[in-house]
Amino acid sequence: MGRYEESSRCCDKAIEIDPKWNNKGISLYNLKRYEEAVACYDKVIEIDSQHFKAWNNKGIVLNALSKYDEAIKCYEEVMMAWFLTSDSYATIVKTSSSCQMSLLP
Repeated sequence: MGRYEESSRCCDKAIEIDPKWNNKGISLYNLKRYEEAVACYDKVIEIDSQHFKAWNNKGIVLNALSKYDEAIKCYEEVMMAWFLTSDSYATIVKTSSSCQMSLLP
């Protein structure tokens, strides 16, 4: 637990083989490197605009950055990509009530 620097380096190596930008974003989020995490999720979304986990995770990071309007737009994309799955719906509800949220791997 708490080995996020090592996790981030491992993700760098894995990305060279198979782009796993979502996982890299999770590592960066845990390191509180939020802007870099957003950039990773943007790369996932650029590759697959319907990647609901990347949209969800980007929303969580934007919420952590107090960019609430942008976070809500991400959750709207989640709904478009995956109509109110239990995970995305729970995240929206949690954001509305300012609860702790979890990233989706």
